[in-house]
Amino acid sequence: MWEKKKQHVVPKVYLKWFCNNKWLLNFYDRETWKYKEQRPENVWWIKHFYTIVWNEWEKDFSIEDFFSNEIENDIWNIFQKINKYE
Repeated sequence: MWEKKKQHVVPKVYLKWFCNNKWLLNFYDRETWKYKEQRPENVWWIKHFYTIVWNEWEKDFSIEDFFSNEIENDIWNIFQKINKYE
């Protein structure tokens, strides 16, 4: 089974609203002291952040599923409505 390891602390749907015209985020990397561009899929995620581990063979992704399937869809619709009235 495919694991949902890469779980975003800041939802991708939210990050997409801050992308430039190339659909990249501009951010400052404190380790290299340089500005960078990255795709939303590659930033602000933590491996298994929302995963519940029951034992070494069983992992529960229900929290990640809830956020990605329920909350993020609602957020996207809200952002579109806000953008429409600017």
